[in-house]
Amino acid sequence: MGSLARTIQTLSPAMLACLDRSTGLINFHNPVFAERLGYPSSQILEHSIFQFIDESSFIPLAKALKTLQANAEQDLNVFLKTASGQLLETSLQVCRRGEDDFLVYLFFIDITAHSQKDQDLAVYQQIISSSKELMSLVSRDFIYVVANQAYLNHFKIKEEDIVGHSVWEIHGDKAAPLVRKLEETFQNKKTVRFQAEINDPVTQETIHIDSMHSPYVNPQGEVVGAIVCARDVSIYIKTGNAIRSSNLYYKTLFQHSPDLLAAVNLKTGLILDANQTLERVLGYEKSELTGLHLFKFHGKAHKKVLAEAIVDLSKNNPIHSLAVSLIAKDGSCISADLKTTPIIEDDSSIAIFVWRDTRYQEKLAYKAAHDPLTHLLNRSGFMPLLEKPFNEQETRVLCFIDIDNFKQLNDSCGHLCGDEFLIDMAELLRQHISQHDRLCRLGGDEFLILICQRELDDVYKLMKVILLKINMLIKGQHKYLSAKLGVSIGLTSFQSNESSRDVLKRADDACYQSKRNGKNQISIDDGCEPALPSM
Repeated sequence: MGSLARTIQTLSPAMLACLDRSTGLINFHNPVFAERLGYPSSQILEHSIFQFIDESSFIPLAKALKTLQANAEQDLNVFLKTASGQLLETSLQVCRRGEDDFLVYLFFIDITAHSQKDQDLAVYQQIISSSKELMSLVSRDFIYVVANQAYLNHFKIKEEDIVGHSVWEIHGDKAAPLVRKLEETFQNKKTVRFQAEINDPVTQETIHIDSMHSPYVNPQGEVVGAIVCARDVSIYIKTGNAIRSSNLYYKTLFQHSPDLLAAVNLKTGLILDANQTLERVLGYEKSELTGLHLFKFHGKAHKKVLAEAIVDLSKNNPIHSLAVSLIAKDGSCISADLKTTPIIEDDSSIAIFVWRDTRYQEKLAYKAAHDPLTHLLNRSGFMPLLEKPFNEQETRVLCFIDIDNFKQLNDSCGHLCGDEFLIDMAELLRQHISQHDRLCRLGGDEFLILICQRELDDVYKLMKVILLKINMLIKGQHKYLSAKLGVSIGLTSFQSNESSRDVLKRADDACYQSKRNGKNQISIDDGCEPALPSM
C-alpha cells in the first residue's frame, strides 16, 4: 500500500480512513484524520470506525457500508467524535473499488466551520426560501432584504415589490407595532413573538399576523437585522370573533329568556349556571343558585318523577313536558312545565333545563272553567266531566237544581241581592257534597251536581237534606222569604253508555217536573222507571 498511501497523504484537507469491509476495522488513516480527532495512531488502527462516530450517524454509515457496490461511492453527512468529546460535522464520501479490493475508503471533509456560519445571509436565504411559513429578512433600517416564495405567493406580489422597500412603505399606518417589535428584537437580541394587524401589500386590507422575530447576527456578533417568520391568522381571528359573537348572542338569549333556564350537570344534579328569570322568580341571587342541587327547589310530590325523567335524559331522551312545582326561597309554590335539551356535552353530561311558569296560564284556564261570582265550575269546565268514561260498577247521579222565583228577587231587591243569594247557595251546596263530587253553576239560577259513588236512593236523601237547608237559608232572610224563593231539583242516574247530552236532558226534565208539580221539591227520572213521588 506504499504508493497508494503516499497518494492519499496528499489529499489534504480531507481526513481519510481505510476500513476492512468485512470487519469495519481501520487499517490505514492519514495524518489529518488523527490530528483532527486528537488520537494517536495506535488508538485508531485496528479499531472499529464506529468508535469515532457519533451514535446519531451509526445507522446511515452502516447502511452505506452494507449497500455500497463495487466501483461506486456514496455521500452522506456524519458526526465524528474527537478525543476531547467535540463533534465534528463532516461531509463523508464512501468509496469502494473493484470486487477484489477488500478496502472501503472514507473521505471526511470537516464542514463544522460552514455550519457555524448558519447566520450568514446566504444560509438564511436558503432556509427562508424553502419554508412554508411567511418569512422575510428585515435590516436594521427596516428595509426588506429577503422575502420567501411563501410570502410572495400569499400576498400575490413580486419580489421586487417588497425587497428593497421599507416596512412603512409596505404596511402604511399599520407598520407602527411591527416596527416597535423589530426595535425590541434589535435592542434585546432576543426572539420576540406577537400578534399584530398589518396592511395587505396589494389590497391594503387589514390582516392579522402571528409572527416571530429572531435577531440576524453577522460574523462579528452584531445584530444587523431580524428574521421575521409569520402566519396569516385572519381566518382564525374572524372565526374566533364569530364564535364569541355567537356565544354572546346565545348567552344573551339564555340570560334574558322569559323562561326559567339553568345548565345542570346530570351526574351530580348541581346547577352550573342560571338565568336572571330563574333567579327573579325563585327569589335567589345567582351566587346562591350556582352550585345548588336541582332538587332543592322542587316540590316533594314531583321529586321522584323528576329523578326518573333525569335518568331517561342521561340516556339522551329529552324531557318534552313535565308538570312540576318549584319552591321559591320564601316558601311559595310555583307551578311550572319542565322541558330539557338533549345532552349538550357528553363528557360532562350537561343539559339545559327550561321551566315555563304556568301560573298565568292556569289562572286563565281557571277563569275559563269557573264562574266568576260563585267560583264553581261553569258549563265549559263541567261538561267535559260528563264525557269522561267510567265503569258500569261506578254509580253516577246527576242533579239539576233551579232556583224558583229568582227573577222576582232581582226585580224586588236588585241584582246585588240576587248575587248574594247565589253565593250563599253555592257555599251551602259545597258544604254538603264529598270530594268525589263536582258542582257547577250552569248559568243564571241553574246548578248541576255530579254525585259519584252513591246510589240514587242515597242521593235522593242527600237532596232532601240540601232542600231543607236551602229553605232554612231562605227563611232566615226576609228579602229571600218575601220573594218566595225555593229550589226545584231533578235527579237521574248516569248510565256508562249514554251521552252527556242525553243525561243532562233527562235531569232537566226531572227538574221541570218538580216545577210543574208545585216547585221547591225533588223529582227523579232514570229513563226506565216512573218518577218517584215528589216531595
